[in-house]
Amino acid sequence: MRIGVIGAGLAGLAAGRTLTKAGHEVCIFEEHGCTGGRLATWMAPSEPVVPVDYGYPFLSGSSPEFSRFLAELLEKNLLTVWGNNVAHFDGEQVHSESPNRKPDLRYAAPGGFSKISQYMERWVDIRYGEHAIGLTYIGSGRRKKRPWMINLESFKTFEADAVIVALPAPSAYGIIENSRDETPIMKVIREIDNVRYDPLTVVMAGYGRAVAPEWDILTARSEIIESIVVESSKRESPETQLVIRSTPEFVRKYEEKSEDYTKRALFEEAGRLIGPWASNPVWSRLHTWLHYRPERSLNHAWFEADIKAAPLALVGDYLGGSGAEFAYRSGELLAENWSVRFRD
Repeated sequence: MRIGVIGAGLAGLAAGRTLTKAGHEVCIFEEHGCTGGRLATWMAPSEPVVPVDYGYPFLSGSSPEFSRFLAELLEKNLLTVWGNNVAHFDGEQVHSESPNRKPDLRYAAPGGFSKISQYMERWVDIRYGEHAIGLTYIGSGRRKKRPWMINLESFKTFEADAVIVALPAPSAYGIIENSRDETPIMKVIREIDNVRYDPLTVVMAGYGRAVAPEWDILTARSEIIESIVVESSKRESPETQLVIRSTPEFVRKYEEKSEDYTKRALFEEAGRLIGPWASNPVWSRLHTWLHYRPERSLNHAWFEADIKAAPLALVGDYLGGSGAEFAYRSGELLAENWSVRFRD
């Protein structure tokens, strides 16, 4: 079966890899020049350069599917246990977490989380810089035609026997709404129409030889900052590096402000939380995720339109839960299901 996957985030890569291993012809279309979605890494301007993760701060999870994946990455030395030292700012001061608390294991990537997506890429054909803008349902009864056509912004098309849309719910809606005349697709559209996401702004910053905090992660009771990650604690680094992560309310309130204004507000609040030194980085870089965390998830591991002989499914982190674990699990479980149902 020839399968087109739209989106090369964790869900799309998980689905594509498993289906390729099962013998299907899989092609993933990714509008950006790299894969991984929120497995995002930037190379900091330090000497030597080191990776900084600005999407997911760590990986953690306990489902059987994700646990197997984490074990695979540990075996390949792509992950290491990290993040045991967690502190909390209660609005007045910083406290260590209770030593009696048994947190879930957290994992960091010494080479940056982008190494994980690069590892997964090896199994699939990926078309970079190809922005899918819609689907055309051709039907299964026409000779020499496959039932689906993926329409690309470049005016090219891709014919497929089945399609997987591995995008955040609002983007998935935009892809499939042009096929809304099909009753099964209308059901999918109604299901995902009300899925909303919390945005996130992160600022990555380097502080030269400043002494790093003793904790790895600081959670905060703050209107501006949700957490601060000591990124340089994940790997050998020539400098202290922080990733300051905003609250969703901050992004919504200041979305019209300039980048400099946004940085200044985050740095001033970081200085209030952990000390004036955090307000004065040597370098910094800002990034905003408009679709970072689903406000609520749907009670399906994946969602499939009931179209005979023309499978169409949606996978992502808004299905079955929220976060990296559920993005992976969604793609993996769909692929396992299709691998059994659609044996070549």
